[in-house]
Amino acid sequence: MTVWEGLFLGLLQGLTEFLPISSSGHLVLAEKILALPSDLFFNVLMHVGTLFAVLTVFFKPIKKMMRHPIRDKKMLLITLSSIPTFIIAFAVKTWVPEKYFNGLLPLGFFITAVLLISTSFSKNNRPLYQRPLVPTLVAGIAQGIAVFPGISRSGATIASLSFFNIKRTQSADFSFLMSIPVIIGGAALEGYEAIQSSIVINWLPLIVGIIAAYISGIIAIKFLITLLKHTDLRWFSLYMIIPLLLSLIVSW
Repeated sequence: MTVWEGLFLGLLQGLTEFLPISSSGHLVLAEKILALPSDLFFNVLMHVGTLFAVLTVFFKPIKKMMRHPIRDKKMLLITLSSIPTFIIAFAVKTWVPEKYFNGLLPLGFFITAVLLISTSFSKNNRPLYQRPLVPTLVAGIAQGIAVFPGISRSGATIASLSFFNIKRTQSADFSFLMSIPVIIGGAALEGYEAIQSSIVINWLPLIVGIIAAYISGIIAIKFLITLLKHTDLRWFSLYMIIPLLLSLIVSW
C-alpha cells in the first residue's frame, strides 16, 4: 500500500464512518473500482482513528459519564443499546457467509437511502431521555443490522430514533456515543483475525491513514451535528444514488 492509498482510505473511513452513507459500503466500492488493497490490520487501525475522533469530540460528556458509570443514565442507555447490536452482529458474522456480503451491497445502499428519506417525516420534538427504553433498543437493533455493507450505522440509528420523533441533535449525539463500544468490539475482532494471519506492516501509509481517519472523523461528526440543527438527513439520500448505481455496475 502506498502513502496516497493510505491517505485516501483514511479520509474515506473517517468521513463515511460518521456521515450517514456507509463506511463499509464505500470501502468495498473503493477496493473494487480502484483496485485498492484489502488490508485487515490497516482496517483495524482506521477504526481506532475514528474511535479517537469520537472520544475527542465527546470528551466532556464521556468524562462526565465515566465519573459515575453505574448511575449515569446515558451510560446505561448506551450499554442497553449495545446488547441487541452485538447479538445481531454475532449472528450475522456466524451464520451469513461473507461471500454473500458484496452481493447485498446495492440492497444495503437502497435501504440506507430509504431510511434517510424517512427522517423527513419526524416531528423532531421529543427529548430522548423522556421515555428512552424502546427507542434505545430499536436504535441498538438498527445498529446491529448495519453490519451489512451499504447500510449506514449512523444513518440507521438516527433514522430509527426519528421514528419516535426524537430531536435530531440528541439522536446524532447518542448515535455517535453508541458507536464507541461497537468500534471497540469490531476493532478487537478484526485485530484478532489479523493476528492469526501473516502480517507485513507498512508503517508510513498506516500512520498517514490513522491521522487522516482521525481528522476527517472529527470533521464529519461536527458537520453532521451542525447540519442536523437545521435540517434532516433526506438530502443525503440524493447522494446515495451514486454509490447505489456504482454498486450495481460492479456487481454485474
